[in-house]
Amino acid sequence: MLIIVIIFQYLLGWTINYKMGKSGITITFLRIIPIGYIRYVDIKEVQKVTLRDIILHQDELGLNFATKLGNKFNSDRVIIRRKCGIFSRPILITPDNPDKFVELVKNKMVE
Repeated sequence: MLIIVIIFQYLLGWTINYKMGKSGITITFLRIIPIGYIRYVDIKEVQKVTLRDIILHQDELGLNFATKLGNKFNSDRVIIRRKCGIFSRPILITPDNPDKFVELVKNKMVE
């Protein structure tokens, strides 16, 4: 059973990916089909959260109606909050290296 869980976790890592470009983050399905795009200028805040934080503080983090585009169950997540717009709900993603991802996005937001 443990082997099945490990294989499932590994295969899910290939379904949704995040590519950082010059002006924004592209969210892709199977690395080729774009399913979302977030411009850096539209990002109000980006932060890393643990699964434990999400479970215990979901209301405080404002994640009740978040768009969840993650595919890894046991890793830390990144919350992206947009400044405004119709689709300004928080976005919850699971990049491979959340700390580095948050740092790079914050650097791109300042540029």
